Amino acid sequence: MGCFANIIPLWKYITKFLGPIIFIGVERGPDDLVVTFLRGLFRDRLPWSDFKAIGQPAILAVARAGWTFEELNTLADLIREGRFVEEMLDRARETARNNRIWIHSRNSSEPTSHLQTQLDTFKEIIEKSRINYICPQCLKGFPRPDVLRQHFQSEKDDIHQGLAMKDTDFGTFYVNYQIAIKAFLPASLLRYGPDCFKPNFVVEHYKDDSEAGW
Repeated sequence: MGCFANIIPLWKYITKFLGPIIFIGVERGPDDLVVTFLRGLFRDRLPWSDFKAIGQPAILAVARAGWTFEELNTLADLIREGRFVEEMLDRARETARNNRIWIHSRNSSEPTSHLQTQLDTFKEIIEKSRINYICPQCLKGFPRPDVLRQHFQSEKDDIHQGLAMKDTDFGTFYVNYQIAIKAFLPASLLRYGPDCFKPNFVVEHYKDDSEAGW
C-alpha cells in the first residue's frame, strides 16, 4: 500500500477539477480495504484510509453508492486487527446493492427526492463540523450533549430556547424541534436521550415531510 502514499497529495490537488467521485466498489487489501472509484474519466484505487481523507466528495460518493462510513470503517478495522471474514464484506455489498436499488427507485419517482435533501443537509453539516451532535436549527455541530445544551441556552431566539427545554418542558421542546428540523415526527422518537441530535438522525429526518410546507 506504500505506493498509494505518493498519490494522495497530487490527487487532492487535481480532484477539484475532475467532477464528482463515483464509488464503484471495495475489496479486501493486505492491511486495509481498497476502494475503486471514478473521478471524471479517471478510474483509480486507494486504500480506504486514503480515500476517506479526500473528505466531503468521498463521503457523498459513499452515501450515493448505498454504503455507510461506519460500516466501511468497521470492516477496515477488522482487517487491521486480523479478525476480518470475507462473508462480512459480502453481506455489506448486498446491503449496499439493496440501498442503491431503493435510491434509484426513489430518485426515479421523485425528481427532487428527499434523499438529495439528506445528502445536501449532510454536506452542509460536514462543511461546518464533523462531530457528534447537531443543532437541528442551525446545523452546527458539537462534541458532547452538554456543549450542545449550552449552545441552545446561549442563543436567544425562541427555537433554540425551546430546544433547551427537552428535560423540563417536553411539549415546548417537541414543537420547536419539529420547527427546527422542518418535519413532523412522532414524540416517541424524541423523548428519550440525545439521539435526536445525532448527525445521522438529523440527516435522515431533516425536511422529511413533503406535505409540511416548510
